Amino acid sequence: MTAAQQGLPTQSETLSLLNESYNGWGTSEYFRWKYDLYPEYDPEQHCFHINVDDKLAAFRRAFYKEIVGSSQKNSIFVLGDTAVKPEYRGQGLYSRLHARTVEFCDSQDVDRLTTFNRKTNTTYEANLGRGWDYRELPLKIRILSPDVVLQRYAALVMSNYPVLTTVADRVGDRVHITTSNGQVPLGDFTPAEDTDNSSSHTVGPSVSDQTLVRLIDLACSDTTIEPLGTLLNGWLTTQQRSKHTGSQGRGDDHPYQVSCKQSISSTEFESIVGLYDSDTTSFRRTPADIRHIIQYPDSDIILIKQDDELIGYTVVGPRSRANVLEGRVLELRVEDEDAFDVLIDEIERVAIDRGFDLIIVFSKQPIGELWASVDQQVIMWTDLDHSSPRLVDSCQISLYDVM
Repeated sequence: MTAAQQGLPTQSETLSLLNESYNGWGTSEYFRWKYDLYPEYDPEQHCFHINVDDKLAAFRRAFYKEIVGSSQKNSIFVLGDTAVKPEYRGQGLYSRLHARTVEFCDSQDVDRLTTFNRKTNTTYEANLGRGWDYRELPLKIRILSPDVVLQRYAALVMSNYPVLTTVADRVGDRVHITTSNGQVPLGDFTPAEDTDNSSSHTVGPSVSDQTLVRLIDLACSDTTIEPLGTLLNGWLTTQQRSKHTGSQGRGDDHPYQVSCKQSISSTEFESIVGLYDSDTTSFRRTPADIRHIIQYPDSDIILIKQDDELIGYTVVGPRSRANVLEGRVLELRVEDEDAFDVLIDEIERVAIDRGFDLIIVFSKQPIGELWASVDQQVIMWTDLDHSSPRLVDSCQISLYDVM
């Protein structure tokens, strides 16, 4: 029986396995940011793998983190980047890897073991079976390229309607849906097959950006899928994309000074550190943690000031997944609600300028009708020290904590 080993395999092997398993996990630059630059990372302690015939077959990483609030603290390990090569799945490698990582984490005197998951995936179902607790995360999505995003999310809805898939297979090359920035053939919503796409004329309805948001809500909802008529009623005329004024509709009519940078001064960095309130229960934000956030590859740092005093900031970076270029809001820190709206507008402007297809952010605050809410992302945990307070129940979580 092949045993799980502790330690990092070669970077090239690990990166290759992650990209194969996650359909484009990331680049070597992203690997360096997530691994080599990560605070308190120990490759010999925090990585686990299984080799079969001297080749990497399975891998997992344990990320050490802390949740802090007032005078309380939880130390945790987040299990992530779990990958098993397709040809070795179903042979018990994942179970051996999981048992070894749990054994290690339990020996490190931490309070909890956690994972971030999408509901219904394999790890989510396995952890539920083990009795793990969970809570939903306030994930919101803003669509900027409806034609690209529609193909990705419509397939999730269509899987609930087999008859639609059959229709799409048969006439998908002759029927299209018009979005605000292009037409999408119905056949693109189903797995690619050898079909005749030689039709020179197609017909079909238009879908507004608001309806596309609703489509994503449906695709990513826990609740029963609503009748198709709900969606059909939203197929309205095409919206023309115009000069961006922000989903909050504020434009430049506000008392704040906003700037977007790729790097910041030491004085600005110290001001960002000063934004964090030690009384707020959240994942730890030491200066080293904050520096790691702003080191995200090819990211933009947006600062917002009032009367020349920094009152908030956000970090937005690219991530390419399944042919969709996401703009990921790793961190958004601001207390003033009006300033929050202005930051959202600036995030949208930057994302459009950079050609992102969509924006992803964690936020409990309502943002606008063009933002879809997704209730499928969760944080799961199991207690290793039952005497410690459960700070994970209510702590603030940003996209950085998940990545």
